[in-house]
Amino acid sequence: AIIRQLGRAPGATTAELAAVAPTISRFAVMKHLEVLRRAGLVRSMDEGRRRRHYREAAGLEPLRVWLEDVDRATTS
Repeated sequence: AIIRQLGRAPGATTAELAAVAPTISRFAVMKHLEVLRRAGLVRSMDEGRRRRHYREAAGLEPLRVWLEDVDRATTS
């Protein structure tokens, strides 16, 4: 949901992302964002007291390539 939301609303704050996933806490969203940053899927930038988050399209490329390989293997 976080990756999807960042595609729709680049630069969303942690609070804005937490509102999209009301079943988990803001702290849990922060932890998810940290994992996504370490995986190269999200980049975060401080803006005053806020932190804005952006999806890293290049981070999704290895997954896209892998899925294409899987698709080729299942259709061959």
